[in-house]
Amino acid sequence: MYCRECGKDIGNLKICPACSCDNRGKSRLTAGLLQILAGAAGVGRFYLGYKLIGVLQIAATVFTCGIGGAIWGLIDGILILNGTPKNDADGVELKD
Repeated sequence: MYCRECGKDIGNLKICPACSCDNRGKSRLTAGLLQILAGAAGVGRFYLGYKLIGVLQIAATVFTCGIGGAIWGLIDGILILNGTPKNDADGVELKD
């Protein structure tokens, strides 16, 4: 793996020893698309580490026969793509 700031090979390290860049960030685009396409199952939120919200989305899907979960997933996916939340559950800023 290469550092996204300086481009040096860092192997499996999460913090670059050369520039101290944190390379653990998750992709906002990936999270948003996962949420839009499979938001009824909370996949985008599970990807970001927000397990409780993912479980609540599954529950909303079950209790509304799919309609509520699908609408929630679509709206949530659009919000993720627009910048809310800015960080994943570990507090690491999402990559654009």
